[in-house]
Amino acid sequence: MNSDSIERLQRAILRIHGCAAQHVESITVTRDSRIAWDGIVEVFDLAGHPKAKRCYSWETQDGEAVVVLKLPPLDSARRAVQSTIPTASGWPEAQEGLEKCWQCGAPAAMKYGRFGRFLGCTRYPDCQWEERLPPERDAPPK
Repeated sequence: MNSDSIERLQRAILRIHGCAAQHVESITVTRDSRIAWDGIVEVFDLAGHPKAKRCYSWETQDGEAVVVLKLPPLDSARRAVQSTIPTASGWPEAQEGLEKCWQCGAPAAMKYGRFGRFLGCTRYPDCQWEERLPPERDAPPK
């Protein structure tokens, strides 16, 4: 990926997560039965994020940046992509490993707030974990 693309992704990470990002590497993710997407995922180290030390990022065909924090169970570029792209079996929150709260392990649920859809812990307010969904996941699949 060229340096302009890397810089756009770094600006998106700063805008979305409020922290600086240093590019580490580029990883090729290829299409298979679980992922209907081919492309390059950029890996960044994060400085100053309260939970994550690293993130995965790429641009959609429309030029929109997708940023996924490296937090369990999203521990690889492949899983990061899988978490953001609908498959034949539905949206990723129904896939293995993405239906639990990453903080306490309780079931997670799709919730709706004033800023759109997000995943949140069903033990709220005892557990306040939530994960805002990337923009392209904010609308139901067609």
